[in-house]
Amino acid sequence: MKNLLGLDNDHFYNNSYCGTGFVHATDSKTFGTLVSECANNLSVERRNAVTHVLIAGGYNDQWSSDSDIITACTTCINNAQNVFPNAKIYVAHIGWSTNDSNLQKTFDCYYTGTANSKYGK
Repeated sequence: MKNLLGLDNDHFYNNSYCGTGFVHATDSKTFGTLVSECANNLSVERRNAVTHVLIAGGYNDQWSSDSDIITACTTCINNAQNVFPNAKIYVAHIGWSTNDSNLQKTFDCYYTGTANSKYGK
């Protein structure tokens, strides 16, 4: 992504952790904690200069309850908007499974969680 956008390390930050989701945690990390970690590693000036935040996932949350996914998604997006006040927040549903019904559920929950956030309003 960084190369496709023609960005250097001073203008592209990647904070990811395999197996995480809005709800599903791996080693106590979720999308929400990853957003906070990234923000905590940047000065206020750098955080204010961030223009785009991309949160991408889906597969790892498929076994969580609808209400847990929606709440965690909304909370994460609100936090991202607070710590990166000049950024557009994007949520991308990615993943694949032979059980499409679970992935459709997470897609629907991500959509609702985004719409419920202060960013979605």
